[in-house]
Amino acid sequence: MNVKHVLRNRIWFGGSSITLFLVLVLSQSALSDPQVWPTWSVETATGQGFHSKQLDGKVAVISIWGSWCPSCRKQLPVLNRLQETFGANDVQVIGFSLDRSEDTHRSFVEENHIGVPSVFARSGAGLKVVRMLQEGAGTLEAVPTLLIYDRQGHLVHRMVGFFNTKQLEELVFPLLGKEK
Repeated sequence: MNVKHVLRNRIWFGGSSITLFLVLVLSQSALSDPQVWPTWSVETATGQGFHSKQLDGKVAVISIWGSWCPSCRKQLPVLNRLQETFGANDVQVIGFSLDRSEDTHRSFVEENHIGVPSVFARSGAGLKVVRMLQEGAGTLEAVPTLLIYDRQGHLVHRMVGFFNTKQLEELVFPLLGKEK
């Protein structure tokens, strides 16, 4: 059920007026439910479960990547450092891998000591989550793609390519209400 509010005001500009209409459309769920994330649950490369509720109230940094991609391989240690810098209470970094197989993904994560949760996203639950993310972020044309969401679950940054630690911190600090 949608709730619509219409406001009408007259604004005077030098002897003439214009009528201003403002239409505000809010769904009933937007008024009553602060959760923005759709509900989803996946298994990470290390066999741990990860649920969308783990992102609630945190700045979420989501990386879409693949182990064949040189920029992605360079980006993953940066994401590990970012998670370590901010800790799990304020920021959650999670990756979705577009590797060709789950075995390739799992081996890469293990051999390269990837500390942030990483999910195989070529099929299954991981692919469903990536498709949900695309609904709000648009088509993912290249890897690595980073999606950064504020604490309320709103997409605030969509970036393609490699970004260093300093660049990412400069984007994340303001979302936490902190200065670097």
